[in-house]
Amino acid sequence: MNLVLMSVLRKITESGVSHAETNSEKRNIVLSNYISLIAAGATLLLLLGRYLFATVNVSIALTLLQGCILFILPVILNRSGFINLSRFALCWLPPAYQLYATLETLKEVSVFETSTFVGLRFFMVAFSCFPFLVFDLRKKNFFIPGLLGPLLFLLFYDPILNFFGLGYWQVGLHDATYQFNNVRRAG
Repeated sequence: MNLVLMSVLRKITESGVSHAETNSEKRNIVLSNYISLIAAGATLLLLLGRYLFATVNVSIALTLLQGCILFILPVILNRSGFINLSRFALCWLPPAYQLYATLETLKEVSVFETSTFVGLRFFMVAFSCFPFLVFDLRKKNFFIPGLLGPLLFLLFYDPILNFFGLGYWQVGLHDATYQFNNVRRAG
């Protein structure tokens, strides 16, 4: 059973390696596939944890299932030969999904807390490390656009929430130090 599972995992994580020309490219494809599987698995475990230990409504379940499917997209792109597009998707999709999930969650919440708005930024910061893992730092023509997506989602976090009417001040929170979160996050 373990050998079969390991064989399937290896087959999935090596999807798209045949499109690579160098060992470095092959490593980056395998790494991006692993990251995709971990992100999809973590989202699935979050759904399971919500089901077992908290409440799950249809909206939350649907949002988390969408995340599972979305995080598999880089593996599919690698398998289809779109290895650079796959890496960009891996860099841009997690913070985009986090922002989408935040918007969906804030629509459902009846009591808002400052920690919700600040804490979600930490997830976005964590997701911003992927360009450093899957792109060659010497190839700035891929690395900078890969990093630009997470950076833009992080910088425009509050304006996007404001646009949808779910900004910090719009939901009735009044912590005067909240406006300094962008400064603290960059430091």
